[in-house]
Amino acid sequence: MYEGLSKEELVERLLARDKEVLFLKEELLQSAHQLERIAERVEQQNQASAKLLKLLSPTELPNIPGFSISSKFKAARKGSEYLELLNYKEKNRFGILMSHMEGPGLSALFLAALLKFSPELQSSKKWEPKSFIANLWEDLKEHVSEEHRVSVLYGYFDRAADELQLCCYGPFGILLRETSGKIRIESPLHEEIISSTKKISYQDRYALSLNESLIFLSPGYLKSFDKLEPTAAMNLVAKHLEDVWQDDLNQMRNELFVIQKRHLKEQKTEYDASVMLFTNKDRSLKLATPDS
Repeated sequence: MYEGLSKEELVERLLARDKEVLFLKEELLQSAHQLERIAERVEQQNQASAKLLKLLSPTELPNIPGFSISSKFKAARKGSEYLELLNYKEKNRFGILMSHMEGPGLSALFLAALLKFSPELQSSKKWEPKSFIANLWEDLKEHVSEEHRVSVLYGYFDRAADELQLCCYGPFGILLRETSGKIRIESPLHEEIISSTKKISYQDRYALSLNESLIFLSPGYLKSFDKLEPTAAMNLVAKHLEDVWQDDLNQMRNELFVIQKRHLKEQKTEYDASVMLFTNKDRSLKLATPDS
């Protein structure tokens, strides 16, 4: 390449190459700074969306006659979560909605979709659980990229039939405490919704007899057990709860976070965490008409 060049020409070529290398380094440095500023703006937007989602999360649960209910939400840096208990127009049903969003801007998109569909969530008759999540996904999917992960749980409890109908996508933990005191895992553990998801098709049913309890653990809560798969984490939680269970659901709700803290060994978890527990205490509503 440099054969036949004089010493002066060779020096000139090398100096020109050094200048070109320096120019390219400066260009790369500028690009890196621009990307850093973009990343900072995206992170600020994500934090703002997550804060707004937390502000809109109900701080008090509606009163559901015949049920003991308790919930708790703890904020962290990642995985914007939402938790709500729904009091429908139909008095014989109540609903549960939990979500866990990962990826830039996803919490803002979810919030917009949730606000859009809030009129439909005033009644359990508008959509079956899987229909609601299918419509939610239809609204989100054109904005979802490969780095996004959507976990959402939605269902309603029919108080006349003592049955929960539920659609769940993502690693939510669902435990059932029987009247005997035994706690078993009920989670379907369906996959998260991702950009390649084509169809929402799962819907599960859970019977809940008198004095039985359901315990819902969010993906963020289970992710704090970082060296355990979700099922292993749920087994750990179930075993501990069997040993310490009390009828006071607020106490048991707090116990769930004691288990988490003990596993983390005083380190802070990166993910939001949500839990909800409810116990069937009364079957008297079976005497009521379905829509009374």
